[in-house]
Amino acid sequence: MSRLLDRFTDGQIMAMLVQRDFSAINNVFEDDEITVFGRGLYNYVNPDLTLRFPNLTHVNPYAFYNVNVKLEINFEKLEFIGDHGFYYFKGTGMPEHLKLTNAVTLQENAFMYAPTIVTLEAPAIVDVYMPAYLFSCISTLTKVKCQNLERPGQLMFFMDANLIEADLPSFRESMNPIFNNCTKLETVRLGGYTIGSLAGLFTQNCSQVKTIILDHISNIPAIGDLKILPKMTDGTCKVYVPRDMVTTLRAADNWKDYAGQILAIEDHPEVMPTWDD
Repeated sequence: MSRLLDRFTDGQIMAMLVQRDFSAINNVFEDDEITVFGRGLYNYVNPDLTLRFPNLTHVNPYAFYNVNVKLEINFEKLEFIGDHGFYYFKGTGMPEHLKLTNAVTLQENAFMYAPTIVTLEAPAIVDVYMPAYLFSCISTLTKVKCQNLERPGQLMFFMDANLIEADLPSFRESMNPIFNNCTKLETVRLGGYTIGSLAGLFTQNCSQVKTIILDHISNIPAIGDLKILPKMTDGTCKVYVPRDMVTTLRAADNWKDYAGQILAIEDHPEVMPTWDD
């Protein structure tokens, strides 16, 4: 690989970014020593330009905001994605199967409106409590798994119109709704160590939810406004909990009307989300 730093000084590279003049590098901007990328390409459009940074780890705020280029980076190496980092990214190179193996910090709107993502796996994030809309308005997204996420951000999945399955097995708490206008969402797994209101995790237009898995539930949550979860009221939504919680939950005043819909996870292993590694 012919590295940029072999041909240009740091100052020249920054000037290219600021002036958006890539004529000197023949439409291939590459360097294996660049690990941090700032906001120099804000709103930049050049679908013939290739950005090739194999060791990129930090995407600063607004770095690829509304940018249309050919992007060649290793998403599994990313550790930090700032607010609006890939917001409305319109180029190519965003993988269909996005795996953020090392991304510990994600800020507000990090992937909002990002294209082509069909499945998303983010095992490293634990707490994104305040940032909102992280993976929202991704029209192609169908399936998500955040293995260790304990506190999702507000409306983390907002208007993901084709999202079918969300697997958040370590979920512990959220003061805000997580899902909004996920009109095809059917299966949600929430670790559920402590849940305040079940329906409170959803807002409008999540009417297709029919499988809710609470595999670590330790309290009796409020049900909340079931107009948001109509399949609970028509009897077609099932709630799966550990066997030792079934009797307790069925007998609770706010749950007894739905006792027949509360089932033991151990008796229905087929409902657990699967993930192809």
